[in-house]
Amino acid sequence: MAPRQFGEDLIALAIIALAVVAAAWCYLVGIWGSAKTVGLAVGGFFQISDASNYAVCAGRVLDAGLARMAEYGGGWCLRRPIYATFLATILGLTGRSLLWTLLVQSAFVALSITMLLRAASRLAGPITAILVLGLMFSFAVEHVYPSTRTESAGLAFGAAGLALLLDALRLGDRRLLFLGTACLSLALNARAGAFLVLPLLAAGIFFQSMPWRSRLSSTATAIGGIISGFAVQFLWIAHFGGEPSASHSNFSYTLYGLSVGGKGWQQIMIDHPELFRESFSDTQIAQRIFALAWTHVIHSPWVIAKALAENLLRYLRDPLPGTPGAWILWWLGAYAIVLHWRELPYRTIGLMSAGVWVSSAVIIQDGGPRVFAATWGVAVLQVALGLHLICSRLWKAIERSASVSWSRELRPHALEVGLAVILVTAVFLPLTPLRSLAALKPVPSQGCAKGESELIARLGHESYMIVLLGENEPKNKWQMQVSASNLRRGLWQASSFNYKGFADLPAPATVIHGYQLRASDGRSRIGDDIRLVWRGDLGRLSGRTVSLCFRPDATVPVTDVPYHVASTARQVKP
Repeated sequence: MAPRQFGEDLIALAIIALAVVAAAWCYLVGIWGSAKTVGLAVGGFFQISDASNYAVCAGRVLDAGLARMAEYGGGWCLRRPIYATFLATILGLTGRSLLWTLLVQSAFVALSITMLLRAASRLAGPITAILVLGLMFSFAVEHVYPSTRTESAGLAFGAAGLALLLDALRLGDRRLLFLGTACLSLALNARAGAFLVLPLLAAGIFFQSMPWRSRLSSTATAIGGIISGFAVQFLWIAHFGGEPSASHSNFSYTLYGLSVGGKGWQQIMIDHPELFRESFSDTQIAQRIFALAWTHVIHSPWVIAKALAENLLRYLRDPLPGTPGAWILWWLGAYAIVLHWRELPYRTIGLMSAGVWVSSAVIIQDGGPRVFAATWGVAVLQVALGLHLICSRLWKAIERSASVSWSRELRPHALEVGLAVILVTAVFLPLTPLRSLAALKPVPSQGCAKGESELIARLGHESYMIVLLGENEPKNKWQMQVSASNLRRGLWQASSFNYKGFADLPAPATVIHGYQLRASDGRSRIGDDIRLVWRGDLGRLSGRTVSLCFRPDATVPVTDVPYHVASTARQVKP
């Protein structure tokens, strides 16, 4: 239970980090082989809904730069452009292979979790740290590893930032404090969530027993790190030609749901479907939803007040949703924080946890646990401190004063700080000249029959696919081939309307989310979003550029977005 390094030297650190990354990769490869659907990843890798949209956003960052990024979905990409550029860097590193993108992204997340594991050990010992690892890893398995969604950046930046913050508070290191708070701010701007954590973090740093000059300097450093995350968010929006109101514009949906009694973000679509039939941009829709929400708040304030109060109580009953029994340790952790309130790490964790709780009044009703991705580590640390309290009381394992003195001598490895720097750098790389190294060149049209349109796509890469085959046919997960029967079983377990069309497809069938590579002819441009179904197996063409012809008026229901039926498929010669 005593604070110590989890991995004393470089070799031990490397072994621990590789073990966590290997566990993440084993999980991913395992679900690809079983065709299990997790969240918005059908078969464990085929992205739909928001996950597929962010993949398109990232591709357009690399290929088309400003205009095409801003125009996708009427400005949809500009809600959280930090993740789009972060994902674009990973796409560039992997040659845009979807499977390798998921592997590299999961490696970043796993390494960030390893950072938090070691920081927790330096604060409260290895047993506490192992619990942190387990809870963080289980969250990543459920909500992060298989998907190209903002939770990936939220968890990675959040875990790394929290690890640096714990060390900064113990050591009084302002450089770590700035980098840690900047990572936390980036995490919350990449995956919007419990924003009230940030001002309470600054308050925790301000209210400490030290000279005023040092106190103000430390607080200014923390505020500077917090502001930097928001600065990047709004700088990216302006750079891509958007308006400041585009930032987190989907919050308008949540606010409307609260204003009518906590009915959820989809309630606006039920009450005002006319907003989505007009040709408004994403930002314009958000502005109209905000106006409607504020009207409800002004005329019926008790309705939203009741919804907020119910959400606060809901969080206290289950502060780590999906983790049975964790609420007991969470409350014990709160008691431990009260006992050690004078210690800056404990006090700051407690105030940040209060920020998560107060924020939950607004966000907990929509999206489930994943909305807490950026600050999941805060609740996990409080749970871990509850375990630490029990063990130290039962076993009398440590002398508190000695442990605090010892922990102040423990520092993070330079590689841990380097990982945080790499994460931040990844957000900026697609906006440098290096972007051209990953940009794709348009491919000339191969020609289609009269009345047909053409998609030219590189299968398995920026245009990813899933191939449904019969039970006894040979399959290769690296060619995105899965058992149709296994996929159907996984779909029923997922039980979401987004997946129903997959169950109706006869094997063999190939479902393609196409990213257009055809040279512009006035009707399509590179990066256009075209989705197709081919009645056959295109797995053998994975990694190849293919021309697919289809009729724009022939579609099948696969998800909530129509898919066209391809009539011909031919490989494009290099």
